Amino acid sequence: MKGSLRQFKGRKNPSLKDKQGLIYCVIKGVVLSLFLALASTLILTFLLSYWDLSFVEAHLQWIMIAITVISIFIGSTYSTYRVESKGLIIGVLIGLFYILAGVTVTWALGNDSFSLLLFTNKLIAGIAAGALGGLLGVNL
Repeated sequence: MKGSLRQFKGRKNPSLKDKQGLIYCVIKGVVLSLFLALASTLILTFLLSYWDLSFVEAHLQWIMIAITVISIFIGSTYSTYRVESKGLIIGVLIGLFYILAGVTVTWALGNDSFSLLLFTNKLIAGIAAGALGGLLGVNL
C-alpha cells in the first residue's frame, strides 16, 4: 500500500518549514475567528432588536464570552486542519492575536477602562480555546 491515510483523506499539506507558512495559517485563523464572532454578534443583535429576549439580555456578558471562545476554537481548528503539524503553536497564536486585536479595538474606541484581571481572563480563555482547536484540527 503506497499512500498513507492522510493522503487518502485528500488533504493538502502546506509547508510550515518557512515562517511564511506559519504566519499564513495564523492570519487565516484570526480572520476566520473575527468573521465568525462578527457574524454571530450581528445575528444576536438582530434577534435582540426584534424580540424581547430578557434571558439573553440578562446573560449577555456570558453569551459574548461563549461567542469569542467558540470563534477562536473554530478558527484554529480550520486553520490547522490541513497543516498536520504545529497545531498547538498555531492555535495558541490565533487565540493570542484574536484577544489582542479585540482589546486593542476596545481600547481605541474608549468604551472600557483597562482591567488587568479581565484582560488576563480573556487571554487565558482565548489561548486555551486556540490550543484545543489547534490540537483538534491537526488530529482530524
